[in-house]
Amino acid sequence: MTNPTPKHIYEAAIHTSGHLAAHNWSVSLRPRRRSIGITIEPGGHIVIAIPPTAPAERLTDFIGKKIHWIDSHVDTSRSNAANPREVFMKPSEGFSFLGRGHLLRPVDAEHVTAERQPCYTSWYLNVPRAKLAAHDPAPVIEWYKTEGTRWAQAQATHWLPLLRHRLSATPSVRVTDLGKRRWGVYRTKRHAVELHWTLFQLPPDLVESVLVHELVHATRPAGTAHGVEWQRRMSAVMPQWRRTQKLLNEEGRKVWTGEVKSEPATVPTRTG
Repeated sequence: MTNPTPKHIYEAAIHTSGHLAAHNWSVSLRPRRRSIGITIEPGGHIVIAIPPTAPAERLTDFIGKKIHWIDSHVDTSRSNAANPREVFMKPSEGFSFLGRGHLLRPVDAEHVTAERQPCYTSWYLNVPRAKLAAHDPAPVIEWYKTEGTRWAQAQATHWLPLLRHRLSATPSVRVTDLGKRRWGVYRTKRHAVELHWTLFQLPPDLVESVLVHELVHATRPAGTAHGVEWQRRMSAVMPQWRRTQKLLNEEGRKVWTGEVKSEPATVPTRTG
């Protein structure tokens, strides 16, 4: 059995090769991998996944052959870097849910989540007065999860018949917090589709594309995660998925991610 190579050996080889001198990168040893892989994270950081028995020379040769691909994708990732919307959690501030506007309104209530109420062509998003005064985003985030789950489960019923012949059982669908790197995920062990709550600030067609994306994963196509078979099944039910994916990458970087910004203190002006 081949002894594993220490991480610092791979790092030294990459430094010596000079291939990634213009980039930020890190090495991740993956004992279960059989081949070297490269991931470009949002903002352009490069993660090199290496099986710890791979020769260091093979690693540098692999990076050298991929350098044009790396440069191109790093540039794209940097141009698509997140530029999230700033939120102050104050009365009359607007929030979008599937393309519909919602205005924050303080109310005397004890419920822990926000509740929406019709307001002419838009909606009020009623938030307990104490929560809004404290600039607490939790009620709004929980509301996105609840309303998003309700919408996603209803939409799934339109798509599941198209995939029924490939599903061993109907997957569960819910909206939760998936961090800042994923719009959705299929949990194989639980046979569950999960969508990120921030997604629901976008138009319905973009949200629906992520839902279908994960439902297709639930059919467990052969090959790699987004390989030929997955693409074939995705195209069969949603031919325009590549176009919506591009729009998602453009619009998704602008959504609110849950942080609350403090308003700058006003400086009194002197007169006279």
